[in-house]
Amino acid sequence: MSKQTSPMRFPRDPEVFTDLEGFAEKYLLFRGLPKEPFLGMDDPVVSVGSCFAENVAEYLTESGFRSVSHISLAESSNNVLSVRTMIDILLSESPAEEALTWAREFVRRDDLKDVHAELARAKLLIITLGVAVATTDEEGRPTSIKVSNVELISPNRHVLVLREIIDRLREFNPDCSVVLTVSPAPLVASPFPKYDAFTLDCVSKSIIRAAVAMYMHEPQPDVFYWPSYEAMRWFYGHSDKKYGDEDGVTRHVNASDVAVMMRLFAKYYATTQ
Repeated sequence: MSKQTSPMRFPRDPEVFTDLEGFAEKYLLFRGLPKEPFLGMDDPVVSVGSCFAENVAEYLTESGFRSVSHISLAESSNNVLSVRTMIDILLSESPAEEALTWAREFVRRDDLKDVHAELARAKLLIITLGVAVATTDEEGRPTSIKVSNVELISPNRHVLVLREIIDRLREFNPDCSVVLTVSPAPLVASPFPKYDAFTLDCVSKSIIRAAVAMYMHEPQPDVFYWPSYEAMRWFYGHSDKKYGDEDGVTRHVNASDVAVMMRLFAKYYATTQ
């Protein structure tokens, strides 16, 4: 019989939401972490995702990590299907020209051979998932929203694809650990007439977060979760802070708050600071 533990209650004291670092440490950072820090400041780190993931890469560099690279995806394309397709192409020794054309459009980098080498050396891959909405061509491949079959990717399909991504990475680079996180940046727009942007954002993020929880329900060796989404959405929802306070863009997480979460990341993952 498993040991009974006390329930983790929602904070009753509004003062909890005046300190992001204290809130995150007490209420979010008690599971899903490595048993001890393992990442040296010179160990290669690769970040995958859209603008929030790019901010993560920048702040890791500013925190003292000396070998950080970023693989960018447009926010509207930052879904698990695009990440799988991208990983398959970038890990291939000799991808087809059609695949390279797709990668150059979606990954926004011309130095794809360099990306292949970065993934081969990586000690940690951070995958930031943004949307559960995918646009696909007639053969089901991720493609531009301009030529669209638009679909919501189900939680079960997310789990299957996450498993494929991480298994593929394990074959290519067995020494690479993975951190999964969900982007707190809201959805740009809804492509579905029946959904407004707010409702679809809620549905989309809920699908992704549920899928990650399903995937990690059973222990996954060297796969961790970082609660960027929970930290921003629930802290902003109960504090005086809000999206866009610092740059006026209503979808942007404040840079100072990203810095707080990245300092905590270094605390729990870096062997030295």
